[in-house]
Amino acid sequence: SAMMASDARPANLIPVLHVASGIGSDGEKANLLIQAAHEYTDSDAARRPFFDAVNTINSDGERARVLMAILERTAAGPVVAEAARSARRISSDGEKSRVLQRIARENLNDANIRPAFFEAVDSISSDGEHSRVLLNLVGRSGQSEELVVSAVRSAAKIGSDGEKSRVMIRIAEMYRRDRAVSNELRGAAKMVSSDGEFRRVMNAVERSNPTI
Repeated sequence: SAMMASDARPANLIPVLHVASGIGSDGEKANLLIQAAHEYTDSDAARRPFFDAVNTINSDGERARVLMAILERTAAGPVVAEAARSARRISSDGEKSRVLQRIARENLNDANIRPAFFEAVDSISSDGEHSRVLLNLVGRSGQSEELVVSAVRSAAKIGSDGEKSRVMIRIAEMYRRDRAVSNELRGAAKMVSSDGEFRRVMNAVERSNPTI
């Protein structure tokens, strides 16, 4: 339609977004919102109706598809935070993990984004998907100490000792010189029930940052 022309002003998106909320088919709604995402310029006026419409999509796959599209379009902090909040409500752990792995590429040192991101990560039921998102996050160089400490706290909530220790060992290896991270890991290791996995985590921490 003319409203979706490539020279559309952001204001012209607003009526389209209101129309999208009323569409019954998740597939058609997602297609319209992906078109809108290509034109999206962040503003309070556009963000609210965009995510209001996204959050009416019941299909996990279609919602994830729209969230991936808006994350490709803009890295604006408020948008990324809203995308994390929307992802938290996705039932499928696989789709939720896919969106959160994409968000992990953004600047999570932003105080608006970080709490929304970790709330969504901690809502993943699958231990494998939970650890995959955290490994994706801590595997990126240059993450802040605060962010890595948050990742350790999230890892402590993983049910499986194997997945929990895998994330903790990776963090110990990557952030070996950071005293605050090592202290957090020592505390979090107590959440590992298996003696063998607990020893593996503590060995990694001690190798990286001796207590002497």
